[in-house]
This record gives sequence, C-alpha cells and structure tokens, in this order.
Amino acid sequence: MTKRCKTIEELAAACGLNRATIYRWRKDGWGIDDLFDESAGGWDPGEVTAWSKEMKRARRKILRPAFDVDEDSLGDGEESRDWGTVYRKAKAVLATLQARKLQDSLVDRSTMEEQFSMRIVEITTALDSLTAQLAPRLAPLTRESEIQAVLREAFHQLRDHFAREDE
Repeated sequence: MTKRCKTIEELAAACGLNRATIYRWRKDGWGIDDLFDESAGGWDPGEVTAWSKEMKRARRKILRPAFDVDEDSLGDGEESRDWGTVYRKAKAVLATLQARKLQDSLVDRSTMEEQFSMRIVEITTALDSLTAQLAPRLAPLTRESEIQAVLREAFHQLRDHFAREDE
C-alpha cells in the first residue's frame, strides 16, 4: 500500500508535481478534493496521478480540433482514399475555425505571439523590480527563516499576479 499524503506539499512531492498546480486544481474546482479520504489518511498519490492523466486526456478531447483524420480510416493506399470526404472535412474545420475567430473565441497567431512577448517583458520587469523592493525589507533581518518568509511572500504575490485569468 502506498503512503497517503495529508498535505498538498506531500502530495506534490509524491506525484512529482508543483504544489501550485494542485492549488490551481483546487481553486478551479477540478475535483481533486473529492479524492481526499480523511478516514484512509489523505490522498493516495497513485490515485491522484491516474486522475490527473484522465483529466488531461478529457481536456485534450475538448480542445482537440474537430478534424482528426487518422491514416487507418483513410484506407491502405492512395487509390482507396476518399479525397472528397477528406476535402469536405477539412473545409468544415476551416469554416469552424473562421467562425470561432469571428466570435472572438479564437486568437490568431500574430496576436498571441505579441501578447506572449508583452507578458515576458512584464514578468522580466517585475522580477527586476524585486531587488529594489526587497532590499530594504531584508536588510534588518538576520534569521534565515525570516528572510525566507519575506522572499516566499514576494514570490507568491508575483505568482498570484501573473496567474490572473482575465485582465
């Protein structure tokens, strides 16, 4: 029997995950708290790992485009492929993507790259500013635990700021 985990830190270490991932799963209501069994002693890492794989699989199915041509379904050789069906499927996918773009549920690549670049600049600037913000707070501290607490608080604030979903 595997050792059960009572804290998120233990669970993250046992599953090879970042604890922020588990906190995000809890915050977003993915249902990880349903796997916690108080009477059995906490989370079963094997069960959580299997659950996370299933959740990722299910999420990929939702996010996967409608056009999914697998080579087996097309036949053995080029002569047996129904190119009319393949063409109609591809055309339907393009129409779906265009409709999503018009409904603002799909972002084009150049916009995404531009937003990603701006996000990197924003993160870099925030990290650079930490030295000026933290130096006065850390100078009077002598105990390592106090310094770590201040650093942890600053990093958590940054993480929470950059984990925002909508602006």
